[in-house]
Amino acid sequence: MKDGKNAASATKKQRSIVVMCCIVYFISYITRKNYAAIIVEFVNDTGIAIDSASLALAGHAIFYGVGQLLSGYLGDKISPKLLIACGLFTTALMNIFLPLCSGVALLTAVWCVNGLAQAMMWPPIVKILSSTFSSSDEYKKATVKISNSSMIATVLLYLLSPVCITYSGWQIIFYVAGALAAVMAFVVLLLMPEVSDETDARPQKTDTENKAQTSLGIKFPFVLFGLIMIAIVLQGMMRDGVADWLPTYLENEFAISSQVAILLGVAPPIFAMLCFELVSFLSRKVVKNEMTFAGVIFAVSFVSSCALAAFSSSSVALSTILSTLVTGSMHGVNLILICLIPPYFKKTGRVSLISGILNSCTYIGSALSGYGFAVLAKLFGWRGTIIGWAIICGIATIICLALVKKWQSFKSCT
Repeated sequence: MKDGKNAASATKKQRSIVVMCCIVYFISYITRKNYAAIIVEFVNDTGIAIDSASLALAGHAIFYGVGQLLSGYLGDKISPKLLIACGLFTTALMNIFLPLCSGVALLTAVWCVNGLAQAMMWPPIVKILSSTFSSSDEYKKATVKISNSSMIATVLLYLLSPVCITYSGWQIIFYVAGALAAVMAFVVLLLMPEVSDETDARPQKTDTENKAQTSLGIKFPFVLFGLIMIAIVLQGMMRDGVADWLPTYLENEFAISSQVAILLGVAPPIFAMLCFELVSFLSRKVVKNEMTFAGVIFAVSFVSSCALAAFSSSSVALSTILSTLVTGSMHGVNLILICLIPPYFKKTGRVSLISGILNSCTYIGSALSGYGFAVLAKLFGWRGTIIGWAIICGIATIICLALVKKWQSFKSCT
Protein backbone atom coordinates (compact mmCIF):
# COMPACT_ATOMS: atom_id res chain seq x y z
CA MET A 1 0.00 0.00 0.00
CA LYS A 2 2.83 2.36 0.87
CA ASP A 3 4.49 1.73 -2.51
CA GLY A 4 1.17 2.52 -4.20
CA LYS A 5 0.91 5.85 -2.38
CA ASN A 6 4.50 6.71 -3.31
CA ALA A 7 3.81 5.87 -6.96
CA ALA A 8 0.66 8.01 -6.95
CA SER A 9 2.58 10.87 -5.33
CA ALA A 10 5.35 10.56 -7.93
CA THR A 11 2.83 10.58 -10.75
CA LYS A 12 1.15 13.69 -9.36
CA LYS A 13 4.50 15.45 -9.12
CA GLN A 14 5.37 14.43 -12.67
CA ARG A 15 2.08 15.79 -13.97
CA SER A 16 2.53 19.09 -12.16
CA ILE A 17 6.04 19.45 -13.58
CA VAL A 18 4.82 18.80 -17.12
CA VAL A 19 1.97 21.32 -16.70
CA MET A 20 4.36 23.98 -15.41
CA CYS A 21 6.82 23.33 -18.22
CA CYS A 22 4.00 23.56 -20.77
CA ILE A 23 2.92 26.96 -19.44
CA VAL A 24 6.51 28.21 -19.37
CA TYR A 25 7.10 27.16 -22.95
CA PHE A 26 3.75 28.60 -24.03
CA ILE A 27 4.70 32.00 -22.65
CA SER A 28 8.20 31.64 -24.04
CA TYR A 29 6.75 31.43 -27.54
CA ILE A 30 4.28 34.28 -26.94
CA THR A 31 7.21 36.52 -25.97
CA ARG A 32 9.51 35.17 -28.70
CA LYS A 33 7.42 34.82 -31.86
CA ASN A 34 5.30 37.96 -31.50
CA TYR A 35 7.75 40.18 -33.40
CA ALA A 36 7.91 37.74 -36.33
CA ALA A 37 4.10 37.48 -36.29
CA ILE A 38 3.57 41.22 -36.74
CA ILE A 39 6.64 42.16 -38.78
CA VAL A 40 4.56 42.77 -41.92
CA GLU A 41 2.40 45.33 -40.10
CA PHE A 42 5.43 46.71 -38.24
CA VAL A 43 7.16 47.48 -41.54
CA ASN A 44 4.02 49.06 -43.00
CA ASP A 45 3.44 51.18 -39.88
CA THR A 46 6.99 52.38 -39.20
CA GLY A 47 8.31 52.62 -42.74
CA ILE A 48 11.43 50.67 -41.81
CA ALA A 49 12.77 48.57 -44.70
CA ILE A 50 12.07 44.86 -44.49
CA ASP A 51 15.75 43.87 -44.53
CA SER A 52 16.49 46.36 -41.73
CA ALA A 53 13.55 45.15 -39.66
CA SER A 54 14.75 41.56 -40.13
CA LEU A 55 18.04 42.38 -38.35
CA ALA A 56 16.17 42.03 -35.05
CA LEU A 57 15.08 38.51 -36.04
CA ALA A 58 18.61 37.54 -37.00
CA GLY A 59 20.10 39.09 -33.85
CA HIS A 60 17.51 37.38 -31.67
CA ALA A 61 18.36 34.01 -33.21
CA ILE A 62 22.12 34.54 -32.82
CA PHE A 63 21.85 35.51 -29.15
CA TYR A 64 19.38 32.69 -28.54
CA GLY A 65 21.82 30.21 -30.06
CA VAL A 66 24.81 31.50 -28.08
CA GLY A 67 22.67 31.69 -24.96
CA GLN A 68 21.77 28.02 -25.34
CA LEU A 69 25.39 27.12 -24.66
CA LEU A 70 25.51 29.27 -21.53
CA SER A 71 22.10 28.09 -20.38
CA GLY A 72 23.00 24.46 -21.06
CA TYR A 73 26.13 24.79 -18.93
CA LEU A 74 24.36 26.60 -16.10
CA GLY A 75 21.45 24.13 -16.22
CA ASP A 76 23.81 21.40 -14.98
CA LYS A 77 25.13 23.65 -12.20
CA ILE A 78 22.24 25.60 -10.66
CA SER A 79 18.53 25.16 -10.01
CA PRO A 80 16.69 24.82 -13.36
CA LYS A 81 13.65 26.68 -12.05
CA LEU A 82 15.83 29.65 -10.99
CA LEU A 83 17.27 29.81 -14.50
CA ILE A 84 13.77 29.69 -16.03
CA ALA A 85 12.51 32.45 -13.73
CA CYS A 86 15.45 34.71 -14.67
CA GLY A 87 14.67 34.15 -18.34
CA LEU A 88 11.00 35.03 -17.85
CA PHE A 89 11.78 38.24 -15.94
CA THR A 90 14.21 39.40 -18.61
CA THR A 91 11.95 38.60 -21.55
CA ALA A 92 9.12 40.45 -19.80
CA LEU A 93 11.24 43.61 -19.68
CA MET A 94 12.37 43.31 -23.29
CA ASN A 95 8.83 42.84 -24.59
CA ILE A 96 7.68 45.93 -22.73
CA PHE A 97 10.65 47.95 -24.04
CA LEU A 98 10.36 46.97 -27.72
CA PRO A 99 7.39 49.21 -28.68
CA LEU A 100 9.27 52.13 -27.16
CA CYS A 101 12.32 51.69 -29.41
CA SER A 102 12.85 54.58 -31.82
CA GLY A 103 15.41 53.15 -34.25
CA VAL A 104 16.69 49.96 -35.87
CA ALA A 105 19.80 49.77 -33.67
CA LEU A 106 17.89 49.98 -30.37
CA LEU A 107 15.16 47.67 -31.66
CA THR A 108 17.75 45.06 -32.64
CA ALA A 109 19.62 45.39 -29.33
CA VAL A 110 16.45 44.85 -27.28
CA TRP A 111 15.44 41.81 -29.29
CA CYS A 112 18.97 40.39 -29.01
CA VAL A 113 18.72 40.56 -25.22
CA ASN A 114 15.33 38.89 -25.51
CA GLY A 115 17.00 36.07 -27.44
CA LEU A 116 19.47 35.60 -24.59
CA ALA A 117 16.60 35.52 -22.08
CA GLN A 118 14.67 32.98 -24.14
CA ALA A 119 17.71 30.69 -24.11
CA MET A 120 17.26 30.22 -20.37
CA MET A 121 14.14 28.09 -20.88
CA TRP A 122 14.65 24.97 -23.00
CA PRO A 123 17.87 23.39 -21.59
CA PRO A 124 16.56 23.61 -17.98
CA ILE A 125 13.25 22.10 -19.14
CA VAL A 126 15.10 19.16 -20.72
CA LYS A 127 17.13 18.75 -17.52
CA ILE A 128 13.92 18.74 -15.47
CA LEU A 129 12.23 16.18 -17.73
CA SER A 130 15.23 13.86 -17.92
CA SER A 131 15.47 13.92 -14.12
CA THR A 132 11.73 13.38 -13.69
CA PHE A 133 11.09 10.50 -16.11
CA SER A 134 13.07 7.27 -16.16
CA SER A 135 10.90 5.82 -18.95
CA SER A 136 11.87 6.82 -22.50
CA ASP A 137 8.25 6.64 -23.65
CA GLU A 138 7.04 8.91 -20.84
CA TYR A 139 9.80 11.38 -21.60
CA LYS A 140 8.79 11.45 -25.28
CA LYS A 141 5.13 12.00 -24.39
CA ALA A 142 6.07 14.88 -22.08
CA THR A 143 8.22 16.57 -24.74
CA VAL A 144 5.37 16.36 -27.23
CA LYS A 145 2.98 18.03 -24.77
CA ILE A 146 5.46 20.83 -24.14
CA SER A 147 6.20 21.25 -27.85
CA ASN A 148 2.47 21.43 -28.56
CA SER A 149 2.13 24.22 -26.02
CA SER A 150 4.53 26.29 -28.11
CA MET A 151 2.43 25.67 -31.21
CA ILE A 152 -0.76 26.64 -29.37
CA ALA A 153 0.97 29.90 -28.45
CA THR A 154 1.92 30.48 -32.08
CA VAL A 155 -1.62 29.77 -33.26
CA LEU A 156 -3.04 32.27 -30.76
CA LEU A 157 -0.51 34.87 -31.86
CA TYR A 158 -1.46 34.59 -35.51
CA LEU A 159 -5.18 34.53 -34.69
CA LEU A 160 -5.20 37.45 -32.27
CA SER A 161 -2.54 39.67 -33.87
CA PRO A 162 -4.82 40.86 -36.73
CA VAL A 163 -7.52 41.70 -34.17
CA CYS A 164 -5.07 43.62 -31.98
CA ILE A 165 -3.64 45.45 -35.00
CA THR A 166 -7.11 46.48 -36.16
CA TYR A 167 -8.39 47.77 -32.81
CA SER A 168 -5.36 48.62 -30.65
CA GLY A 169 -2.22 48.55 -32.78
CA TRP A 170 0.65 46.06 -32.85
CA GLN A 171 2.21 47.52 -29.68
CA ILE A 172 -0.40 45.96 -27.33
CA ILE A 173 0.81 42.48 -28.28
CA PHE A 174 4.18 43.14 -26.63
CA TYR A 175 2.74 44.73 -23.50
CA VAL A 176 0.40 41.77 -22.86
CA ALA A 177 3.17 39.25 -23.54
CA GLY A 178 5.51 41.04 -21.13
CA ALA A 179 2.90 41.04 -18.37
CA LEU A 180 2.27 37.30 -18.80
CA ALA A 181 5.99 36.55 -18.58
CA ALA A 182 6.43 38.62 -15.42
CA VAL A 183 3.55 36.86 -13.66
CA MET A 184 4.81 33.43 -14.73
CA ALA A 185 8.29 34.14 -13.37
CA PHE A 186 6.82 34.52 -9.87
CA VAL A 187 4.70 31.39 -10.35
CA VAL A 188 7.77 29.35 -11.30
CA LEU A 189 9.72 30.52 -8.27
CA LEU A 190 6.86 29.80 -5.89
CA LEU A 191 5.20 26.70 -7.29
CA MET A 192 7.48 24.72 -9.60
CA PRO A 193 8.74 21.61 -7.71
CA GLU A 194 12.44 21.03 -7.33
CA VAL A 195 13.81 17.97 -9.10
CA SER A 196 16.51 15.68 -7.87
CA ASP A 197 19.42 14.82 -10.11
CA GLU A 198 21.36 11.77 -9.14
CA THR A 199 24.35 12.91 -11.19
CA ASP A 200 24.71 15.96 -8.92
CA ALA A 201 25.05 13.75 -5.87
CA ARG A 202 27.56 11.28 -7.34
CA PRO A 203 30.61 10.53 -5.13
CA GLN A 204 34.11 11.66 -5.93
CA LYS A 205 35.73 9.47 -8.57
CA THR A 206 38.85 7.45 -7.97
CA ASP A 207 41.86 7.77 -10.28
CA THR A 208 40.81 4.59 -12.06
CA GLU A 209 37.30 5.96 -12.65
CA ASN A 210 38.70 9.25 -13.91
CA LYS A 211 40.89 7.38 -16.41
CA ALA A 212 37.85 5.40 -17.53
CA GLN A 213 35.90 8.61 -18.02
CA THR A 214 38.79 10.04 -20.05
CA SER A 215 38.72 6.94 -22.17
CA LEU A 216 34.97 7.41 -22.66
CA GLY A 217 35.57 11.02 -23.61
CA ILE A 218 37.96 9.93 -26.37
CA LYS A 219 35.22 7.67 -27.73
CA PHE A 220 32.68 10.47 -27.83
CA PRO A 221 31.23 10.47 -31.36
CA PHE A 222 32.53 13.87 -32.38
CA VAL A 223 32.11 13.39 -36.13
CA LEU A 224 28.60 11.98 -35.68
CA PHE A 225 27.68 14.76 -33.28
CA GLY A 226 29.11 17.43 -35.59
CA LEU A 227 27.11 16.21 -38.59
CA ILE A 228 23.95 16.08 -36.48
CA MET A 229 24.63 19.70 -35.55
CA ILE A 230 24.86 20.62 -39.24
CA ALA A 231 21.55 18.86 -39.93
CA ILE A 232 19.98 20.82 -37.06
CA VAL A 233 21.29 24.11 -38.46
CA LEU A 234 19.61 23.30 -41.79
CA GLN A 235 16.42 22.33 -39.95
CA GLY A 236 16.48 25.64 -38.07
CA MET A 237 16.81 27.57 -41.33
CA MET A 238 13.72 25.87 -42.73
CA ARG A 239 11.57 25.71 -39.60
CA ASP A 240 11.86 29.35 -38.57
CA GLY A 241 12.75 30.87 -41.92
CA VAL A 242 9.72 29.58 -43.79
CA ALA A 243 7.31 30.23 -40.90
CA ASP A 244 8.60 33.74 -40.19
CA TRP A 245 8.59 34.86 -43.82
CA LEU A 246 5.38 33.13 -44.90
CA PRO A 247 3.12 36.18 -44.26
CA THR A 248 5.55 38.44 -46.14
CA TYR A 249 5.80 35.99 -49.04
CA LEU A 250 2.02 35.71 -49.31
CA GLU A 251 1.53 39.48 -49.13
CA ASN A 252 4.21 40.15 -51.76
CA GLU A 253 3.18 37.43 -54.20
CA PHE A 254 -0.60 37.74 -53.99
CA ALA A 255 -1.15 41.38 -52.94
CA ILE A 256 -3.28 40.50 -49.91
CA SER A 257 -3.57 42.67 -46.79
CA SER A 258 -1.08 42.28 -43.95
CA GLN A 259 -3.89 41.18 -41.60
CA VAL A 260 -4.94 38.37 -43.94
CA ALA A 261 -1.30 37.36 -44.51
CA ILE A 262 -0.70 37.17 -40.75
CA LEU A 263 -3.91 35.19 -40.27
CA LEU A 264 -2.79 32.62 -42.86
CA GLY A 265 0.36 32.18 -40.78
CA VAL A 266 -1.76 30.18 -38.32
CA ALA A 267 -1.73 27.16 -40.62
CA PRO A 268 1.89 25.99 -40.02
CA PRO A 269 1.70 25.75 -36.20
CA ILE A 270 -1.64 23.90 -36.36
CA PHE A 271 -0.15 21.34 -38.73
CA ALA A 272 2.99 21.22 -36.59
CA MET A 273 0.95 19.93 -33.64
CA LEU A 274 -0.30 17.06 -35.78
CA CYS A 275 3.29 16.36 -36.83
CA PHE A 276 4.43 16.28 -33.20
CA GLU A 277 1.84 13.66 -32.34
CA LEU A 278 2.54 11.56 -35.44
CA VAL A 279 6.32 11.68 -35.03
CA SER A 280 6.08 10.85 -31.33
CA PHE A 281 3.81 7.86 -32.02
CA LEU A 282 5.99 6.52 -34.84
CA SER A 283 9.19 6.97 -32.82
CA ARG A 284 7.71 4.93 -29.97
CA LYS A 285 5.98 2.24 -32.01
CA VAL A 286 7.58 1.96 -35.45
CA VAL A 287 10.84 3.78 -36.26
CA LYS A 288 13.67 3.14 -33.80
CA ASN A 289 16.53 4.93 -35.56
CA GLU A 290 16.24 8.69 -35.19
CA MET A 291 18.50 9.41 -38.19
CA THR A 292 16.39 7.29 -40.52
CA PHE A 293 13.26 9.07 -39.35
CA ALA A 294 14.80 12.55 -39.67
CA GLY A 295 16.09 11.74 -43.17
CA VAL A 296 12.68 10.59 -44.38
CA ILE A 297 10.99 13.74 -43.02
CA PHE A 298 13.62 15.99 -44.62
CA ALA A 299 12.87 14.19 -47.90
CA VAL A 300 9.18 15.05 -47.52
CA SER A 301 10.12 18.69 -47.02
CA PHE A 302 12.40 18.54 -50.08
CA VAL A 303 9.56 17.31 -52.29
CA SER A 304 7.20 19.94 -50.85
CA SER A 305 9.72 22.72 -51.49
CA CYS A 306 10.20 21.59 -55.09
CA ALA A 307 6.44 21.64 -55.62
CA LEU A 308 6.20 25.08 -54.00
CA ALA A 309 8.93 26.42 -56.30
CA ALA A 310 7.07 25.08 -59.32
CA PHE A 311 3.75 26.64 -58.28
CA SER A 312 4.90 29.56 -56.11
CA SER A 313 2.61 32.10 -57.77
CA SER A 314 -0.36 29.91 -58.70
CA SER A 315 -2.66 30.45 -55.69
CA VAL A 316 -2.67 31.57 -52.08
CA ALA A 317 -4.26 28.30 -50.94
CA LEU A 318 -1.72 26.00 -52.63
CA SER A 319 1.24 28.11 -51.49
CA THR A 320 -0.04 28.11 -47.91
CA ILE A 321 -0.61 24.33 -47.94
CA LEU A 322 2.84 23.52 -49.34
CA SER A 323 4.58 25.98 -46.99
CA THR A 324 2.68 24.44 -44.10
CA LEU A 325 3.85 20.98 -45.10
CA VAL A 326 7.45 22.21 -45.17
CA THR A 327 7.33 23.84 -41.74
CA GLY A 328 5.33 20.98 -40.20
CA SER A 329 7.95 18.53 -41.41
CA MET A 330 10.68 20.64 -39.85
CA HIS A 331 8.91 20.65 -36.50
CA GLY A 332 8.90 16.86 -36.71
CA VAL A 333 12.65 16.86 -37.34
CA ASN A 334 13.09 19.31 -34.47
CA LEU A 335 11.31 16.92 -32.11
CA ILE A 336 13.60 14.08 -33.18
CA LEU A 337 16.97 15.85 -33.18
CA ILE A 338 16.45 18.34 -30.34
CA CYS A 339 14.12 16.54 -27.93
CA LEU A 340 14.77 12.82 -28.37
CA ILE A 341 18.55 12.73 -28.77
CA PRO A 342 19.83 14.43 -25.53
CA PRO A 343 18.64 11.64 -23.14
CA TYR A 344 21.06 9.23 -24.85
CA PHE A 345 23.82 11.32 -23.26
CA LYS A 346 22.37 11.09 -19.75
CA LYS A 347 25.26 8.97 -18.45
CA THR A 348 27.64 11.86 -19.09
CA GLY A 349 25.76 13.98 -16.53
CA ARG A 350 25.59 16.76 -19.10
CA VAL A 351 22.09 16.44 -20.54
CA SER A 352 21.40 20.16 -20.19
CA LEU A 353 24.66 21.09 -21.93
CA ILE A 354 24.08 18.63 -24.79
CA SER A 355 20.54 19.97 -25.16
CA GLY A 356 21.84 23.53 -25.20
CA ILE A 357 24.45 22.77 -27.87
CA LEU A 358 21.94 21.04 -30.14
CA ASN A 359 19.25 23.67 -29.67
CA SER A 360 21.77 26.43 -30.34
CA CYS A 361 22.31 24.93 -33.77
CA THR A 362 18.62 25.42 -34.55
CA TYR A 363 18.98 29.13 -33.92
CA ILE A 364 22.18 29.45 -35.88
CA GLY A 365 20.02 28.28 -38.75
CA SER A 366 17.24 30.59 -37.68
CA ALA A 367 19.65 33.55 -37.67
CA LEU A 368 20.90 32.66 -41.15
CA SER A 369 17.35 32.48 -42.47
CA GLY A 370 16.05 35.51 -40.56
CA TYR A 371 18.25 37.85 -42.59
CA GLY A 372 19.41 35.56 -45.39
CA PHE A 373 15.98 34.73 -46.78
CA ALA A 374 15.11 38.42 -46.89
CA VAL A 375 18.26 39.09 -48.93
CA LEU A 376 17.57 36.11 -51.22
CA ALA A 377 14.03 37.33 -51.84
CA LYS A 378 15.32 40.80 -52.63
CA LEU A 379 17.97 39.51 -55.08
CA PHE A 380 16.26 36.54 -56.72
CA GLY A 381 12.58 36.87 -55.87
CA TRP A 382 10.50 34.38 -53.92
CA ARG A 383 10.80 31.59 -56.49
CA GLY A 384 14.60 31.73 -56.24
CA THR A 385 14.34 31.73 -52.44
CA ILE A 386 12.10 28.66 -52.48
CA ILE A 387 14.55 26.83 -54.75
CA GLY A 388 17.09 27.56 -52.02
CA TRP A 389 14.74 25.91 -49.53
CA ALA A 390 14.66 22.75 -51.66
CA ILE A 391 18.48 22.66 -51.83
CA ILE A 392 18.73 23.00 -48.04
CA CYS A 393 16.28 20.11 -47.49
CA GLY A 394 18.09 17.94 -50.02
CA ILE A 395 21.46 18.40 -48.30
CA ALA A 396 19.93 17.65 -44.89
CA THR A 397 18.29 14.49 -46.22
CA ILE A 398 21.64 13.19 -47.44
CA ILE A 399 23.36 13.97 -44.12
CA CYS A 400 20.77 12.19 -41.97
CA LEU A 401 20.54 9.07 -44.12
CA ALA A 402 24.35 8.85 -44.21
CA LEU A 403 24.41 8.78 -40.38
CA VAL A 404 21.93 5.91 -39.89
CA LYS A 405 24.52 3.19 -39.17
CA LYS A 406 26.78 5.41 -37.07
CA TRP A 407 23.86 6.52 -34.89
CA GLN A 408 22.63 2.97 -34.37
CA SER A 409 26.12 1.90 -33.34
CA PHE A 410 26.32 4.77 -30.83
CA LYS A 411 22.90 3.95 -29.37
CA SER A 412 23.91 0.34 -28.78
CA CYS A 413 26.82 1.52 -26.62
CA THR A 414 24.77 3.83 -24.35
